[in-house]
Amino acid sequence: MDEKTMIKNLGILADYFLQVAIAERDKDIDLSFKCYQCSDMLKEVAERITPAEAEIEGGSSSWFYVCGECHGAIDPKDKYCRHCGQPIDWSGK
Repeated sequence: MDEKTMIKNLGILADYFLQVAIAERDKDIDLSFKCYQCSDMLKEVAERITPAEAEIEGGSSSWFYVCGECHGAIDPKDKYCRHCGQPIDWSGK
């Protein structure tokens, strides 16, 4: 399974667990809360594996690449940000 499909499926699962949490809210509060937590966790995982686009920052004669997520300095050979661990998308550069 490719990365984009995995991210899409995580979003579908997160939406499903959120719908279950809402449906169970008045019947079983513990199940509702656990489903909400699962939904929240799946959304967070999807965000963490979604590559951040590399950006250019600097001024005058000094320009450098930064992570699109945390804006920490990165090198063009980096696949992951050395500061936050986010995958880096270099396709736009």
